[in-house]
Amino acid sequence: MSKFEKLFWLSIIILALIYITLQILATLNKNQSETFIQILDPVVISINLDKADSNITLNIKQEIANINSAIDINIDTVFSSVENNIDSFLDFHYSVIGEYIELGSMATNKINETIQKRLFGSDFENSVKEAFKQIDTEYGNSANKHIQMIHESATANVDHKLNSDIFARLENDISTFTSMQEGKLGLVLGAKLIPKIAQVISAKVALKASGKFLVKSSTKAGAKYATTGAAALAGTTCGPFVWICSPLLAITAWFTTDAVVVNIDEYYNREEFKKEILEVINEQKMILKDTAKLEYKSSFEELSKEIQTKYRNTTIKRIKIKEHLFNDSLK
Repeated sequence: MSKFEKLFWLSIIILALIYITLQILATLNKNQSETFIQILDPVVISINLDKADSNITLNIKQEIANINSAIDINIDTVFSSVENNIDSFLDFHYSVIGEYIELGSMATNKINETIQKRLFGSDFENSVKEAFKQIDTEYGNSANKHIQMIHESATANVDHKLNSDIFARLENDISTFTSMQEGKLGLVLGAKLIPKIAQVISAKVALKASGKFLVKSSTKAGAKYATTGAAALAGTTCGPFVWICSPLLAITAWFTTDAVVVNIDEYYNREEFKKEILEVINEQKMILKDTAKLEYKSSFEELSKEIQTKYRNTTIKRIKIKEHLFNDSLK
């Protein structure tokens, strides 16, 4: 080949080598630019929760208000049936038969049970349990919404896909804790409140009824003495049948006196007694509401605090671009 041809081909080869070299460097640069390393970040969630603290506190108050509303509605519903039974109970109480049944119950120390059966029926305890099931449902809904709010606040600007395994374990842990918290709440309320409500109210009403019986009995005593004496005197007019007439007249006079005294007692005292029964019921209803609200509030606040602590103790993964050798060589 001529000298010119040799220079031509040598130039082509050199240019080709330069091109290949540049392509290799470009490929290395691209691959190294897309190489990532994972780093652990133990503080980002705590920083996020600190920023969201006021919103979380506000959300706690809102959800507790929702739970309190459910407590008021469901407990009022349960006690409305009791309040509706008051007139029926008073009809029984202000009757001759009812009075003797109550006196017999006092003699056998079962007056509380007699009043409870008349005033509450047999299904009151189950009704209260059902009411608390409804309240528990509202508690669960509020807890789930609050936990989701904490999750969104805690994981702001965090790669959820990269940390999916971490969040899955965290959510399972939170679910277990929440179930334990709800179970403990139901156990406390069941042991403290549900079995005692009707007994306490019945005992208070029985005490008031017993006091009224003492006053009424003294009134009857004089009236019965006079009427039975008159009946015995009237029996002498029966001649040879006095042994039949006198007892019958005495019994008639005895129960007539009962009916008269009971009717007078009802006329003057029924509305007052009804008011007293309502006061006892409302007193216990408010105690039940206040106790339930305190227990649910404490439980919810403890739940929120524990969930936030679990998030704060969680270390998440972040990604970082690895610096490539091509750029290092140019520095």
